[in-house]
Amino acid sequence: MNVDIVITWVDGADPALKAKRDHFLGEAQTPLHDNGINPHRWLCSDELDYCLRSIANNAPDVRRIWIVTDGQAPVLSGLSAALVEKITIVDHQEIFAGYDAALPTFNSLAIETDIGVMPDISAIATTR
Repeated sequence: MNVDIVITWVDGADPALKAKRDHFLGEAQTPLHDNGINPHRWLCSDELDYCLRSIANNAPDVRRIWIVTDGQAPVLSGLSAALVEKITIVDHQEIFAGYDAALPTFNSLAIETDIGVMPDISAIATTR
């Protein structure tokens, strides 16, 4: 199957990411929308593990699984070797290459807008 799956993921409990987020959100020049700073946006409830296991069970022929994250690496040790082999971790720095001033970003819409610049991704066209 020539289909890729892209997952945006963050572990909000990661102390380094929390410190970065707190620092940059504290420097905001304008008031931030309540939804954008609500802690539920960074809550990690093992949904990545459930998502990947669901892919393995229901879409075993998927070509590649891209996990887009900000300097984090999810624990994949509980997954089959065949599934892990399909997974590529992509850092925000890769998809925002040339736009370093936009980083860090905690805006999922900005992140999802740039997904198409990832190399070798199938079925996404970009005009960037």
